[in-house]
Amino acid sequence: MSYRSSSSSIPVLIAVSIILIGLYFTLHMLNIPAGTMIDWVVGIVAFWWLTGITTLPWNMYFTAKDLLDDAEISERKGIAIDQEDIAYAKKKSKLFLRIALILHVVSATALYLLAFFGVSSIGYFAAILAVVLTFVRPSYRLYDYIIARLQNMQRKILYPREDVYEVRAEITKQTERINALVALLNLEEEDSWASKTIRDLKKTGAHTKKLEQELEQLSIANEKAHADLSNKTHQEIAKLSEDAQFLNQAREVIRFFKNA
Repeated sequence: MSYRSSSSSIPVLIAVSIILIGLYFTLHMLNIPAGTMIDWVVGIVAFWWLTGITTLPWNMYFTAKDLLDDAEISERKGIAIDQEDIAYAKKKSKLFLRIALILHVVSATALYLLAFFGVSSIGYFAAILAVVLTFVRPSYRLYDYIIARLQNMQRKILYPREDVYEVRAEITKQTERINALVALLNLEEEDSWASKTIRDLKKTGAHTKKLEQELEQLSIANEKAHADLSNKTHQEIAKLSEDAQFLNQAREVIRFFKNA
């Protein structure tokens, strides 16, 4: 029984206690002999106490045993285990085993003394129950422990610990790679690769646009220069034509005077 199941059993204990108290008052009102009020109070308190001492210490003891068994298996597989944790678990395992046994013995003795000195006759029954639970509760928990170990063995056969360890290591490795990739592509970080690349692309785009504008201006200037050169050429040709015509006329005049 785990801590969670122990906590969930508290409402059940409260409900049982209320039912027992109600039963006592009902029997008392019907004049049915049901013992004294002290017997019922001792019985309910003993019920709570025995439930606690047969649950919490034994749960802690077997939980520590589970941890030690898992650690032993991991060490055989070559998986590093913190020895301080192992020592702590061994220490707590022995401690809670002693606490559980002492509580059983002290509880049985105290309940027997209550009956022996005439405080409550139910003490004899409760003392016997405490002694019996000293063996029953560990046996029941041992049954759960064996079932859990067998189920664990079955899981290890289906999913070997080495494979699980390797898969976990690979997942961790891939997670680190993904985190590194996310850091590279994080646009919120100014120093990330994506941010730098975008800034470089913007600079390249602006430079390209500037070059296009300069090229367009050069093209316009070149066209204008060609047009000016063409016009000038036509003008020079026209001038040469006029000069040639003038020379021809002059030659005709000269020839006319020679013939005359």
